[in-house]
Amino acid sequence: MKKTASTNQLCLILIIFTVSLKLSVLPALTCDYAGNNAYIVSLIALAFDFLLTLAIIIIMQKIPQKSFYELLSETLSKTVAKIIYIFLLLYFFCKLLITLLELHDYYIVALFEHLNPFFFIISLMFLLLYLFNCEFRTIGRMIEILFWPLALGISFTLIYPISEVEIVNLFPILKEGLYPITNGLLKTSFAYGDYMILFMLMGNIKYSKKATKKILLYLSTILGFVFNFYVIFVGTFGDTAVNQSLALSELPLNNPYPTTIGRLEWLTIIMWTAILLIQVALLGICCTSSAKTIFNLSDKKIPTIVIIVILTLLYLPTYLKLEGAIKVATSPIFTSIANAFQILCIVLLYVGYFVLKQKDKQINKFKLGGKDVRYNQKNVS
Repeated sequence: MKKTASTNQLCLILIIFTVSLKLSVLPALTCDYAGNNAYIVSLIALAFDFLLTLAIIIIMQKIPQKSFYELLSETLSKTVAKIIYIFLLLYFFCKLLITLLELHDYYIVALFEHLNPFFFIISLMFLLLYLFNCEFRTIGRMIEILFWPLALGISFTLIYPISEVEIVNLFPILKEGLYPITNGLLKTSFAYGDYMILFMLMGNIKYSKKATKKILLYLSTILGFVFNFYVIFVGTFGDTAVNQSLALSELPLNNPYPTTIGRLEWLTIIMWTAILLIQVALLGICCTSSAKTIFNLSDKKIPTIVIIVILTLLYLPTYLKLEGAIKVATSPIFTSIANAFQILCIVLLYVGYFVLKQKDKQINKFKLGGKDVRYNQKNVS
């Protein structure tokens, strides 16, 4: 029996997937490319993600029992489906590695002056051995339990610094034309495209009544939160925003209540650590599920072990080199391939759906034709 996640769990998974890579390293990186127009870059990218998420959700609900692999296999070919899933595996694996490096950097800034790499890797990998073998429903249930503490902890990053925002830091708009905006959109696109997880969730969701409205409500709320974060970040730091390498750690410190925030900062640290770990788990499940589908395996134990080993081998040479990983992720080749693949998946989703619809029409027409023939034969006799 297929273990399906609920609509509420889908909404919460999308929320975690949306915020995890956008509130730490990305704000300063966006400011590096777009200056004080970084919040405009964020607004445009989030709007694109919202529209494309809606486009995917519409098709998902029309064929709730079919996975993306099944759709591609039935309408195109198994070869095409396997190729797409190989690229999905690589896509999620790259995001997984970046998230792990970001988690380490956050620990260094927020908790430790020095963190033994072997202790960090070994302890983390044992945890991931369990998490990567879980189902989306399991992670969804965990998010349901932790959601309000997570939301409360992250909310403090906006509540306290808001009085320090200077509106003048948000202007002028488009002083250097459209190039900084378009360049920022391209360079930071690796942190967006959160709708890609929906391709892995296809066929694994039990939709409730008014599911679309609920999903869009949750999604628009979290996208609004992220946009406000960027507005407050740019408004607070202005020209120095580009130097705030880990925004989520720096923003709460820039407030008029240092004593209070000194106590409450621990809540943000704990909650953000939990969010990054959940994101790592979700990306790992995407990788192991892709590998399981590609090689037609009965479970995810072997893919989990292999991916953990590869992660460990890659993590050691890239240790303390998040900047190197970001440099690759923002390169023109990487961003072009990633963006093209995202669009290709959506195109294939719609092509597969319409081909499937045409096949169903032909089958129904044939069945109706057969009934008519039998009916006429009976009348003639």
